[in-house]
Parts: sequence; structure tokens; C-alpha cells
Amino acid sequence: MRRASVLTISSVAMSVALTVLGVTTTASASAAPELSAEQKAVIAQLNTPYTVAKAASKVVTPAATSSAASVYSARLQLYRGSVLMWARDTMNWYYTGSSLTSSSLQQEAGFVFPNTSQAKGVNRYYASSTQHSWRGNYTIGAGVVTPWGAVTVYSQDYSTNWNVYGNGAGNGSWNN
Repeated sequence: MRRASVLTISSVAMSVALTVLGVTTTASASAAPELSAEQKAVIAQLNTPYTVAKAASKVVTPAATSSAASVYSARLQLYRGSVLMWARDTMNWYYTGSSLTSSSLQQEAGFVFPNTSQAKGVNRYYASSTQHSWRGNYTIGAGVVTPWGAVTVYSQDYSTNWNVYGNGAGNGSWNN
């Protein structure tokens, strides 16, 4: 009886994992002709960012005798991924029509093992009375289970950029 080599077992395990996952980078998808059309579609879905439209609402209405400006809120979301691995940013900001009162960026990430999706944090790198700029960072990947533990086969860093303004305008985008 012939014994299977470790290399053969590893390549079969990786092939099975990629088949189950259906997730890899666009570059890997074109370099791996053994992927099915369905797997390539899932990969394309992962690498296609989605935007959810802005929703604005009035937060505070001053009394009729008050001269203070009304404060409004707005929210934007960016989503990328599939049910196997996803990442979402939610930007909230409060504005008066001419200036910002505050803004915040929240991250969500989820995955089905052996995929991975990690929210790596947010930072506000610019703040003025009329504009706030934020960045969110993620690491998305996939792995295989081996007798020696989980091995990461694919890992990619992603980030988002956000700009929000005192007049209520805002925009966000995936960098890669």
C-alpha cells in the first residue's frame, strides 16, 4: 500500500478548504484555474465594496425663543464581503449645517471558520470645525486546518477612508 506524502495531503487540504470557503484574493483567483465559476463569483463579491445610502435626521430642535442652531445626525455604512466573511464600517456624525459637533466610526467583522475577518481599529487623523477624517483598518483571510493546527493560507489588509462635513455631506470608500 502506497503512503500519501505530506505535501499531497496539504495540497488536498488547501484545495478542499478553498472549495469550502470560496474565498481568496482576486490575484489568486486568476492564478488558480481549478476554481469553479461559483468560487470566482464569491471572490469577486468579497472584493466588491457595497455602500448603504446616507440617512439623516434632526436630533435637537431648539425652543422657539432660542437662537441656537438645530443639530442633525447622519449615518453612512460601507460593507464588503459575503456570508462567509464580511466587514462593515458605520460612520455617524452630528452637524448644524455649517459645523460639526461630533463624529464616530464603528467597525463590525464576522466570519465562518476557517475564514478570518478582524477589525483592526479606527483613528481620526484630521479634525476641524467643518471636517473630520477617519480611517478604519481590517485584516481578512482564510486558512486550513492541519494536524498541527490552523494555517493561514491567505491574508489581506483592507482600510476605509471617511470624510464628513459640517454641512451634512459625507463620503467613505474602501482603499483596496
